[in-house]
Amino acid sequence: LDILTDKLKRFDIKFTVEETKKFYTAQEVLDLINILKLLNDPKDKTALLGVLRSPFALLTDGEILTLSKNNQFNIFAAPTNPRAAQIYKMLKELYYKAGRLCVEDLINEIIYNTDFLMLQTLAAQKEQTIANIFKFISVVRKMHAQGALNLGQFLFYAQKYSKDQNKE
Repeated sequence: LDILTDKLKRFDIKFTVEETKKFYTAQEVLDLINILKLLNDPKDKTALLGVLRSPFALLTDGEILTLSKNNQFNIFAAPTNPRAAQIYKMLKELYYKAGRLCVEDLINEIIYNTDFLMLQTLAAQKEQTIANIFKFISVVRKMHAQGALNLGQFLFYAQKYSKDQNKE
């Protein structure tokens, strides 16, 4: 499959892959997982870094470094950077909702009530990127249908599936 997709990319032929071993390592999936990790544990600096560097926030490394130097590298800080302040406000609102919403509703909130989905359309392989986002929603729905999961449980299973997938 990788050989075929590489050739399609080389010739700039648009395509969408329904199944791939790399699903959980696709950047857009990692971005969603980082947002969820941060909402589950707002002290997770690695997740915050991932979110701030993602299309969700679009902060530069310099802006992130400034946040860190100014002791503003957490979503409860009051950053002087207007874009960071806007992102932190949105993340705090999602954090407060995370305790009340099921994972499926939280994902829908992230995807449909922020700029996340729209920004993903700027990706080089936007069709595949969007397909991966909707596959992620499908995975969440399937897991939710098997029994209501809280955010921590979902992240545990997502990490487990990601590790299993990487072993293949």
